[in-house]
Amino acid sequence: MYQSINPVDDQLLGRFPSWNTAQLRRHLDRARDAYHLKWRPKSVAERILALREVSRRLRTERERLARLITLEMGKPIGQSRSEVDKCVALCEYYFEVAPQVLAVQTLDGAKILPQPLGGVLGVMPWNYPIWQVFRFAIPALLAGNVVLLKPADNVPQCSAAIEALFEQALAPLCFSILWIEEPQVAQAIEHPLVQGIALTGSDRAGAIVAGQAARAIKKCVLELGGNDAYLVLRDADVVQAARQAVRSRLKNAGQSCISAKRLIVEAPVLEAFKHAFIEALEQVRMGDPFDERTELGALASAEVLLRLEAQVADARAKGAEVLVDGGRTCAHGNFFSPMLLTNIRPSMRAYREELFGPVALLFVVADEKAAIRLANDTPYGLGATVWSSDPERAERVAAQLEVGAVAINKMLSSEPRLPFGGVKRSGYGVELGPEGLLEFVNQKTLTFGG
Repeated sequence: MYQSINPVDDQLLGRFPSWNTAQLRRHLDRARDAYHLKWRPKSVAERILALREVSRRLRTERERLARLITLEMGKPIGQSRSEVDKCVALCEYYFEVAPQVLAVQTLDGAKILPQPLGGVLGVMPWNYPIWQVFRFAIPALLAGNVVLLKPADNVPQCSAAIEALFEQALAPLCFSILWIEEPQVAQAIEHPLVQGIALTGSDRAGAIVAGQAARAIKKCVLELGGNDAYLVLRDADVVQAARQAVRSRLKNAGQSCISAKRLIVEAPVLEAFKHAFIEALEQVRMGDPFDERTELGALASAEVLLRLEAQVADARAKGAEVLVDGGRTCAHGNFFSPMLLTNIRPSMRAYREELFGPVALLFVVADEKAAIRLANDTPYGLGATVWSSDPERAERVAAQLEVGAVAINKMLSSEPRLPFGGVKRSGYGVELGPEGLLEFVNQKTLTFGG
């Protein structure tokens, strides 16, 4: 059973029943027919034409979709609108590059034909309930695959709204939702239609799904958690670095895999950075996510809040120093005011685990080498940020960070035109950029005799 619960007041908004195994099998069989008969035969130009209608509907229904995001997971309404806008930008980018990236190539008299695999199953999270879906679905569809979405349990209304957008523009079952529970994901993966899996979520979920995909010998793209380091070197613009760190850490109430979680500061600028960070943090307005002035809304669920509280409690019990105190702010809803902790040790959960909420960790290091060493001392490798007024130094440091992306002197964010993915326990494979169009493509080669 999928439940939609308002994270602001804990009110039940609706329930969506889950399917049984027979329903899942019937749906996948029908989707296989849609793939072979309706979607795969279309040219890239025809797919773009159909998906342009989806993009148009995103624009016209922007406000309704943004309000659904805010209602189901507590994101400030301005950030929800930005999420929809980013989906539109992604569509327009891929409409521009797909004809070239997916064109037949010739090489030494041979031909290379990019062809679809079949069905791509997306196991998606709740923190960006529309963006995460579009990020994998649009390139997969443009490549000629059909898309099957296993949505997050707590954002069923957003998921149903996405399905409606595609249903109105594409042939039936070219994009569809699988209303299944976690144990049924393995059954979906085993079906002959499913030839690729895209998962965004925790490293635990990634390990389970990757194992299921491996047993079925099917390709997987995993975008998992992150414990992103934010390096502030001694020659940085400290005030700007602090302000951007607050913005990064609190975006989406800190529920972002690429937000600044570990603030690693060289000792000579520690006090200046700390002062500027706390000053910026205290100016953030928390409240009703439908209020246009709100910058920090509620956490998406009681489960997320309880996990964050347990991680903070563990750190405090083991000697963490609280520089800015916060936490749960009321008996109802999932509001959590920002916190800043320091004196974080390897024995603490907060040192190794991702904190998915508005809690920042502050570390002081003696020099550049120590900063790099600490930044890499994590099982994750998604993203990082480096602040320095010396471009050569910043690039030198960035090159040594074990991550998939580094932002220099700005906040890290994913961009449609650039490949996005991680290393280590942050996953493998990429989304976005031209590379994202080719992850679920068979590069078939044709060679010719005389």
